[in-house]
Amino acid sequence: HRTQLANKQESVEKINELIKKTLEKKKARIATKASKASKEKRLDSKKKKADIKSGRQRFRNEDY
Repeated sequence: HRTQLANKQESVEKINELIKKTLEKKKARIATKASKASKEKRLDSKKKKADIKSGRQRFRNEDY
């Protein structure tokens, strides 16, 4: 702004807005369980990753 008074007013408004935001109570989050399908999907992807990684290992003569 061009005047000091306008700058001061704007800063006071900003501070008031910050105070209002901090005083507002946020809604509490309700915890939910993961669905059965999502659990199975996660386990399947973990198994696939494990198979890929186990395929990267070198073979030893001792094993065969």
